Amino acid sequence: MLHNQASAATITNILPPVSASATSNATSSTGHWLDVRPYDGEILVTVSTGALTGSMVGKLQSGTDANGTSAADITGATFANVSTANQTRTYSLDPKKVVGGFLGFVGTITTGPILIGVTAGGKKKYV
Repeated sequence: MLHNQASAATITNILPPVSASATSNATSSTGHWLDVRPYDGEILVTVSTGALTGSMVGKLQSGTDANGTSAADITGATFANVSTANQTRTYSLDPKKVVGGFLGFVGTITTGPILIGVTAGGKKKYV
């Protein structure tokens, strides 16, 4: 039942809402990398934009700790040409594709600023 799945989901900010004028502002920072090892099944990543000037290209990365150590792109996990205000985009990801166990986001700003926030949600393993 969908209701049971939704109520079991854990939602985490991997990029808290921010007005980003440069790539460094639209990138997961220390402590905002999600440990996906306790998750069971797909993780839904949601990129939400507010007002923006210009555009951004986003991608998901894997790292080895909550600081994004050894960050590397996850093949195919991209959000191309985010240029529309007040839009939500999603990407479903198998946590097994997150080498190292930690998930982060990089938003490459072409021109800014852009109001953006990125969350990840999924169901943790039942122990």
